[in-house]
Amino acid sequence: MLPLPIADGVCREAVAAEIRRHAARPLFAAARVGVFARQGDHVAVNLAGDRRFIPASLVKLATTAAAWRQLGPHYQIKTRVWGDRHPDTSGTVPRIWVEGQGDPQLTSADLLGLARQLRRRGVRRILASGLTTPLRGSGMAPSWEVGDVQAYYGAIAHGLTVDGNAILWNVRPGVLGQPLVWTWEQPADGWQVENLSRSVPKGEPDTLVVDRHPSQERMTLTGTLPVDRPPVLGGVAVPQPQETFRRHWHRALAQTYGAAPPGIDGGEPTPRNALVLLAEHNAPPLHSLIATTNQDSDNLHAELLLRHLGHHRDPQAPDHGTAGLAAVEQFWRSQGISPQQMHLADGSGLSRHNLITPRALVTILSRMQEDPSLRSTLAIAGQSGTLKTRSFTIPGRLQGKTGTASGISTLAGYVTPSEGQPEITFAIVVNHSSATTAQDRELIAAIVHQLSRLASPRCGNPK
Repeated sequence: MLPLPIADGVCREAVAAEIRRHAARPLFAAARVGVFARQGDHVAVNLAGDRRFIPASLVKLATTAAAWRQLGPHYQIKTRVWGDRHPDTSGTVPRIWVEGQGDPQLTSADLLGLARQLRRRGVRRILASGLTTPLRGSGMAPSWEVGDVQAYYGAIAHGLTVDGNAILWNVRPGVLGQPLVWTWEQPADGWQVENLSRSVPKGEPDTLVVDRHPSQERMTLTGTLPVDRPPVLGGVAVPQPQETFRRHWHRALAQTYGAAPPGIDGGEPTPRNALVLLAEHNAPPLHSLIATTNQDSDNLHAELLLRHLGHHRDPQAPDHGTAGLAAVEQFWRSQGISPQQMHLADGSGLSRHNLITPRALVTILSRMQEDPSLRSTLAIAGQSGTLKTRSFTIPGRLQGKTGTASGISTLAGYVTPSEGQPEITFAIVVNHSSATTAQDRELIAAIVHQLSRLASPRCGNPK
């Protein structure tokens, strides 16, 4: 079998020159652009590829690949209900505990399913109920910004997670001159809404601002919406995940038994080996959770996987997020990525303190490429995930991971050209951009188009 054709040096330089030309456009004069591409064993393009950039959600590649290798694709997160004994002849169990292990896909319906399992198990009466989790420490990075931790995408990563630790809402115009109409899309017991907003005539500006109190379940609406404006949809991260979980669990018990038992203060059941397993809910296996993390760029999934890595590394660590970061960085050190090439502040990329070189990102992708099942967790342009609505002028297929934050646009993955031609593994990072996200993405698409020309030993027309 003949080796696949690799672009020659003249071709590679022509492509690199075109990429530099695109990056040097006046629109991106204040931005930093990094590109690194590998074709087989050859470095095809290196534009600031050894400088560190803020990668945004490309951090998820490092987190998920490390989780795949260290936990295994069949690793499963479980939510369990323990009792201090089996039900007696009257069906009574004195005390139960729900153990949440940080399942990012656990829903309030799943908690209702656990309560019904108890009923089927013969439990007719519960005297007290408590909560526990093996995951320790903070559920967020200290470098996350205030606006991020209020939004649904910045939900706290807690062992007692339910419904994504967020609540969806919508706001629509009301009667002219009157407050806007606020609606919760999910149960929001205990939340307060201070509505200082107003519906204004057609043609007036949309100035709506929705804020959450930093530590309380309180929302404030200010500003205006014109009466012809469609509803505004959004979501808010819950500030106290354990309390939210407790409410959902007590609601599930009340639906099943007619009333919820008193809570147990102190929470932690001891000794654990004396408890009886009464009900269990299994999350999808790790490979499914990683597909959601990478394709949909779900921050909560990534942060909880990071904490599972930390627990796997040291169950007794005081903060499993910090232990998880150590586990991820140690794994990539073993794969040849130095501390100078990668510094991580979280598992999702929400922190602006993450730094990584485009070359290191390509190293991560090269390791992912060794396992087709792991690679399959990435989105495909025009078909799935955050790449579903993105199109690229290339002869073949693009599979990869996107990242977006204020002034940051990134894309890393694989360009698969026509059959019989060599694949290109690449990372493109745009930082400190004053252009719009759409304009940043146009630049990235132009760079991808140039990289696709490397699929042939003859570059062809650079335009």
